[in-house]
Amino acid sequence: MARDAQLGMAKASGKSAAEVRKLAVELANQEVQQKLTNAQTLRAIAIEAIRVAGLEDATDAEKETAKRALKEFNEANDSLKTSVLNRRKLLIENKIAETQEQTDASKKANDEAKAKRDEATKKELEAIKKANDDKLAEEKRLKEERRKLFLDAIKAADDLEKSLKESVETPAEKENREYLEKKKILEDNYRSTELLDKQHKEKLQEISNESFAADAEAAMERDAKKKEEEDKKAAEDVDREQKRTAAIQSFKENLNNIISGIEASGIAKSKAGQALSKTLALTQIGIDTAVAIGNASKLATAEGAKAAAVGGPGAGTIARIVSYASSYAQVLTNFMRAKTMLSSGGSGGGGGAAGGGGGAEAAAPSFNVVGPSGANQIAESIGARESQPLKAFVVGGDVTTQQGLNRGIVQNATLG
Repeated sequence: MARDAQLGMAKASGKSAAEVRKLAVELANQEVQQKLTNAQTLRAIAIEAIRVAGLEDATDAEKETAKRALKEFNEANDSLKTSVLNRRKLLIENKIAETQEQTDASKKANDEAKAKRDEATKKELEAIKKANDDKLAEEKRLKEERRKLFLDAIKAADDLEKSLKESVETPAEKENREYLEKKKILEDNYRSTELLDKQHKEKLQEISNESFAADAEAAMERDAKKKEEEDKKAAEDVDREQKRTAAIQSFKENLNNIISGIEASGIAKSKAGQALSKTLALTQIGIDTAVAIGNASKLATAEGAKAAAVGGPGAGTIARIVSYASSYAQVLTNFMRAKTMLSSGGSGGGGGAAGGGGGAEAAAPSFNVVGPSGANQIAESIGARESQPLKAFVVGGDVTTQQGLNRGIVQNATLG
């Protein structure tokens, strides 16, 4: 063996007995570490091979591989145990040799002293003998005490090493390790392992079920949290949409009241009143158009996202697409109404007065139709027109093209 060769070379080179013993301990430690690493590797291989062999579709070759892997692991484990015992024996022998050297040295001194004491009186010889006997007894006691402490330290190290290995094991690894330990005991005593194998498979299945249940519970908690967040956002969206709808409705009611007031006051009979009534009617059309465009746009975006998420539109999605098409038709109808009013000079409905002055149209006032201000901008505009002389002619700045007017309606009446 390589270790014996190294020890022989150390002795041949004139190393002291203490140096040779130290070298022997170092070589024994290296051997134990190597065999421990080898046993751990073979253990991992055996566990995986046993797992594969335990599958329903495992082949005979895989089962044979598992047996061979387990055998190799057991052999490596036995070799490791042998090395550990040899190292322990070496340490004990070294300690004994060291103590023996000390004892030999002490005995030599005692012999020399005894030779001198032989020349002394008998009383001195008896006293020296008694002192020597007492010393030997104390040395023996100390030797036994040191040996016990040494063995206790080895046991504590073994226990610590075992606990460290068990602390990093998964439940499945722990079950496999204990299963292999129990199986070896049964096999070494030529006992059946059928019941142990059955209990081992049931325990592994139980561990797998517990792991799956824990993962499922965590997934359910994540889904519940996600749903809670989505419900909160949906509630906020509903509240915002309700406030928006209420603001639109309030403004439209105010607009209708103003139009009715213009007709009741007789202002609608004048050219300025007719132009103002037409402007208010166009504002109504612009509001309806902007709302329809906004609703259709949001609907199309939401439904497009849903269709992409599920791979295609369902029955509910198709119904809402029809609603989207209806909104689009409403937008086209509103634009045609506005075009008719501008080309004919008549009222577009919604409470506005008909009539006009020779095709000249007043430019649509720029309103913040729904804003934070408490003032009624339309009423103020009417008051301003009534307090000033009416203009009986049309200038170039009063004429607005069809395209520009339509764009202005949408821009000024857009809400949200």
